[in-house]
Amino acid sequence: MSKQFLSALGQNVKNRRLQKQWTQLELCHAAGIDLSYISRIERGQVNVSIEALLKVSTALDCNARDLLPNNDLDC
Repeated sequence: MSKQFLSALGQNVKNRRLQKQWTQLELCHAAGIDLSYISRIERGQVNVSIEALLKVSTALDCNARDLLPNNDLDC
C-alpha cells in the first residue's frame, strides 16, 4: 500500500474525528483500539487492518468506505 494512500486515509480519519470534536483518546475508547495505533493511523504510518478500519468507522458513525481515499491515488 502506498504512503500516499495511507496518509490520505489517516487524514480522513482525523477529519472525521475532529468533526465529532473528539480527541484521539476519545476515539480510541470508542473504537476499542490502542491510542498509539490511532495516532499511527492518522499519521499514515500503519497499514490498517480491515477489522481496525471497521472499528474506527463504527465509532465515527460512518461507513468504512467513507474513510478510504478516492480512487485518484496511485496505490
